[in-house]
Amino acid sequence: MTVSVARLQSYLREVARQHYDAMTVPSFTLFFHPTDPLPFFNYAIPDGPVDGDQSKALRRVRALFVERDRRPRFEFVEEISPGLPDSLCAAGFEEESRQPLMVCSRATQHPASPFDGLTVVRLTAGASALDVKDLLTAQRRGFDPADSRPVTEADVHDLREKLTRGGIAFLARINGEAAGAAMTSEPLDGLSELVGLATLEPFRGRGVGTTLAGAAARAALERGLQAVLLTACDDRAARMYGRVGFIRRSTMLSFSDPRPIEGRPSEVLDSASR
Repeated sequence: MTVSVARLQSYLREVARQHYDAMTVPSFTLFFHPTDPLPFFNYAIPDGPVDGDQSKALRRVRALFVERDRRPRFEFVEEISPGLPDSLCAAGFEEESRQPLMVCSRATQHPASPFDGLTVVRLTAGASALDVKDLLTAQRRGFDPADSRPVTEADVHDLREKLTRGGIAFLARINGEAAGAAMTSEPLDGLSELVGLATLEPFRGRGVGTTLAGAAARAALERGLQAVLLTACDDRAARMYGRVGFIRRSTMLSFSDPRPIEGRPSEVLDSASR
């Protein structure tokens, strides 16, 4: 059975609701990280198909983001609201990214070919502190090689909590050295999301990411889930995921407002209500 795009959008909305503070501005739900202003942790998602004039709602959305010193931002499945991009552009937003939204099921999943020296370890909530710290470090430096922040005990605790709630984590090592990491989110409505897949620079181009994606998808599907989804950063990454059974299902769009976040919140809110 094919997973509908409406179900994918609903899953992404409900997962965000579990992790962030949520606020409704019809026809949107706004999600705010309680402490981190990073744009990727703060965004709005349409509650369903969005049609007609959205100018008033978008002014209100922007005001609420500005009030929290967050950059106004949207993430949504293109096919759910095909008219929303035009409304966002008219309101001053700009397209930030257009990424493949992919799905892997038991019917399509298959493992990557292993290679000598590579080991992939599945971490549980009781995993050693060394493995947990290596995984978190691999993720951070895989996404940003300049990220030298040490992994804290609080970071270790947070990961263990995610694993207790049903998340799955994998650490790849090459000849004993941490090379990459990947996770799946806790399951919801028969779905899970592959997140945080990263390979450290010295080990790229050798199949580490492909192997991790295949291992994570297989582990999630063996739990009885219907599908695992992911958002690929670009078409090249999509081809990599395709090698272990991920199939493009839709397109994930993100839009953000490039204008400076300025003005006292009360002034912005007053202008948004007019």
